[in-house]
Amino acid sequence: MRRRFVRVASCIVLLTSPLLVAVAGQGSPARASGPPAPDQVIFAAGDIARSAPNDAGTIATGQLLASQLAQNPGAHVLMLGDGAYPGGAYSPDYTSYYGSTGWGPAVPQTLPVPGNHDYGQVQGPSDAGYRQYFDSVLQPLVSSSGAGPLDDSNGWWSTTLGAWHIIGLNWNCGADSTGCQGYPLGRQGTWLHNDLAANPTPCTVALWHGAPFFSANGSDKEVARGPSVDPKTDPYWQELQSAGADLVLAGHQHQYERFDHMSNPKSAPNGVGKVDPAGMREFVVGTGGGDPGIFAPSGTNAGTAPPAGGWPIANIQAVGSQFALAGNFGILKLVLHDGSYDWSFISAGAGNQNANTVGSIGSSPDLPAGSATNVTARPIAPAGTVLDHGSDTCHHAGADGTTPTTGGGTTPTTGGGATPTTTGGPGAGGAHRNGYWMAGADGRVYPFGDSKSFGDAPPSPGAATVDIKATPSGNGYWVVDSAGQVTARGDAAFHGQPGPGALRAGERVTSLSPTATGAGYWVFTSLGRALPFGDAVSYGDMSGTKLNGPVLGSIPTPSGKGYYMVASDGGIFAFGDAVFQGSMGGQRLNAPVEGLVPAGPGRGYWLVASDGGIFAFGGAPFKGSMGATRLNKPVVGMVPFADGYLMVGADGGIFDFSSAPFLGSLGATPPAHPIVAVAPLSS
Repeated sequence: MRRRFVRVASCIVLLTSPLLVAVAGQGSPARASGPPAPDQVIFAAGDIARSAPNDAGTIATGQLLASQLAQNPGAHVLMLGDGAYPGGAYSPDYTSYYGSTGWGPAVPQTLPVPGNHDYGQVQGPSDAGYRQYFDSVLQPLVSSSGAGPLDDSNGWWSTTLGAWHIIGLNWNCGADSTGCQGYPLGRQGTWLHNDLAANPTPCTVALWHGAPFFSANGSDKEVARGPSVDPKTDPYWQELQSAGADLVLAGHQHQYERFDHMSNPKSAPNGVGKVDPAGMREFVVGTGGGDPGIFAPSGTNAGTAPPAGGWPIANIQAVGSQFALAGNFGILKLVLHDGSYDWSFISAGAGNQNANTVGSIGSSPDLPAGSATNVTARPIAPAGTVLDHGSDTCHHAGADGTTPTTGGGTTPTTGGGATPTTTGGPGAGGAHRNGYWMAGADGRVYPFGDSKSFGDAPPSPGAATVDIKATPSGNGYWVVDSAGQVTARGDAAFHGQPGPGALRAGERVTSLSPTATGAGYWVFTSLGRALPFGDAVSYGDMSGTKLNGPVLGSIPTPSGKGYYMVASDGGIFAFGDAVFQGSMGGQRLNAPVEGLVPAGPGRGYWLVASDGGIFAFGGAPFKGSMGATRLNKPVVGMVPFADGYLMVGADGGIFDFSSAPFLGSLGATPPAHPIVAVAPLSS
């Protein structure tokens, strides 16, 4: 058995008003195939520099940026507009307020886009101060992009950093005579259309200043507006989405916000866009030091104190918003892999000092659970604290047949059984998708291979995540916690969950199994109860039987007209059209059984124990095990994979017993919370 890590395909990135940093030369051609390109590190933020005495946020983010750049040699900075207040003047706005902080020395590494304040405190026709300050980087960017000569009316550009295509757009498109129209009527829209056609890299990120999606916010000085009321860049979003772009970075709204994959912003009947797995993920990072935002309903007067318990989020949270934080300055860090990316929002340790103005909406894996109905008050986090993180894959990852790379980890690299041979990469032939997700006890979801992240699923208070299962399409998943809370992500639909008082004393939920249609699921408990939801039908359970060990796992039959349960002592219980083909019940085990895995229709099943031991029944082929190997952490799950199976350890290590390429693990960097489950990608 071998452990291998794979990073596949190149990516495209879109930036709006935040700041990004990457690690590659500009203007290099897109790579069609070959070994993976090196990772690129990017730091992003917009809405940055103010003068004293209001410059605490600017100084703090500048110090954070300088520290991060020292730790990440070769990184780039993406400045997402409104770099210097009040009016983007060359002096003193940029040379003093911006240049005297940690942002100034980073200019040679900076890829900027202009904001509205770069055209004056009251937006005018010229961004001369911005262009003069960044001239040394803008001139070669614009010239190499075929978008010059540089003047007030253009300023858009593109470049390649490693495996990613980076596109910078001018949100102030009204400065051009053709306005903000798309291809073929608008000058910027036509350039974007042609640039995307000429740079068909599998990953793309774009940036411009004004965020198309945002939750409603104001400030101590401005009336609240939103959510999602800026249709200006709709033609650009549509062009980018049609090309399969992956990310949009923006600012203008003085908050941090992470969105799901979204479709053309104002195409939905309600005018605020819609979640769409084929769309782009947006990050709003207007947290560089400008007047900090405050979440409030649209029309709320500046400086209005929130009610006790915080504003209700019903009229504040935008469609598709997964997590938002206002009042805490910080910088977004992106690590751009070949075919995927990681993000983390890092606190600068400064923010709004007025009471009850720092708040969050939605959930982050790095913060305690907040209110589901109201804005949650938060303290300003110390400098360097990660307040949100995650990872995702590019839409076209794997399309170029990138060669997997080999890496180490903390879990063993040897084990009994056959050693897999390497075959074509995920998605070979353009049809089959290969991948899996891991879920941590904290609800964080880690995608590998062709699997996409559709968001994390923090458990309910006092509970822990216990299982993750994919939808039949592979474009979503369900996550369930020990209290029975079911979270649906992607195209997964919520069909219900155990209500208050449904679980008995000492009983906990241990797994979830979807029906064949995906229109329902069963929730299984430690007492062997099967609770049906949606189109799931009860075929019986073990609720009236005394068990030697708790039920820990379940699998449905291919028809959906039956299911198996497995207990920790190796006992197997078959219901409906499930066929019993043997168990380890009544036999002495070296370690408790952790899961049951089907080998395919009519081929039996495997049991896996926490020590990595494998027990095959009913014709299931034995591919090897870890039973004779000392493990750093116990095995917590196993899934069918290609022509064999793979196991996952609590530290995120993967043991692959199949002939398919290994798609990666967390073994080299174990997560803070243990992995509890693994789910294969349905294709």
